[in-house]
Amino acid sequence: MDHGRRQLMRGLAAGVAGATLGGLAPAHQVAGRLETPLPPPALPVRWHDGSQRRLADVLQGRVTALQMMFTTCTATCPIQGALFASLRDRLGSAQPDAQLISLSLEPLVDTPKALGEWLKRHGQGQGQARARWLAGSPDIRSLTAWVDFLKSAQPGPDRHTGQVYLFDRRGRLALRTVDFPAPEQVLGMLDGLAKLR
Repeated sequence: MDHGRRQLMRGLAAGVAGATLGGLAPAHQVAGRLETPLPPPALPVRWHDGSQRRLADVLQGRVTALQMMFTTCTATCPIQGALFASLRDRLGSAQPDAQLISLSLEPLVDTPKALGEWLKRHGQGQGQARARWLAGSPDIRSLTAWVDFLKSAQPGPDRHTGQVYLFDRRGRLALRTVDFPAPEQVLGMLDGLAKLR
């Protein structure tokens, strides 16, 4: 990694950490930047429009903010939906290659119809805005490996965090935020990742 990229990644890590964590050292931690961005494991996904595409293919060529959710969640997920609705409204034309992805932790329950209704409930938007926020259910046989990859498993009935996972244009996990980051932080990270080539 050249010096310019290193500096930019340090700046992104500072945005992730916010005031509460200070400057996180690069490591495979629950939150912060990854010293070496990681390609995701193979993950077939059934999307809210009924199509089936691998997550890796959807991530390629765009910078992505990804969250884990499920449509029947009444605690963490409504907050996550509101966060992504705010992000979608603020992405604008300045970040044309940025996208948002909500992936389900309950693939057996979260059908394309349920995912579509969840997006509508959280104001997915119309036209271009609609195309920039996707929801999908991973293949249940790959779900454990996916959650382990994100390091997002939590005990209890609400099994996930309020983190956002940031992927670079090559489809690699580059950053993990703290729980419930501010929209401005996520926008800043997407912008920083978009500048990396």
